Amino acid sequence: MSEGVDVVEAVRHEWPLGPYLKSARESAGLSMQETARRAGVSHAKVRDLERGYKIKDGKQYPVGTTKSTVECVADAVGADVAEALRLVGITKDDPSRPGRRPKGLDLSAVPYEELLAELGRRLSKLPRQP
Repeated sequence: MSEGVDVVEAVRHEWPLGPYLKSARESAGLSMQETARRAGVSHAKVRDLERGYKIKDGKQYPVGTTKSTVECVADAVGADVAEALRLVGITKDDPSRPGRRPKGLDLSAVPYEELLAELGRRLSKLPRQP
């Protein structure tokens, strides 16, 4: 087996959404362009979701997505939306959790005054512009 095939297989195992969406799209007889139009996303986004990575500056990066994008693309190809979300670890009840992105820091328990004071301290350390 060639190295390229091994990489493709590794991505498939790591990113099960891709083969799932591609299979549904092909079963529906849709092109990537038509899927993108129906989902309201770019052709590149559909392509990247199917293959599990994007290429930027000649380098491969894992594709990032959001719940709403997965829902729109899955719906456009007639796939089960809940299953598509499950494949990327997003639940239907989760309002906006992005896939393959670090979770944000929850500062809701920090008093507003402390946040402002910390922001002021950090801003004061920045070089002043004339």
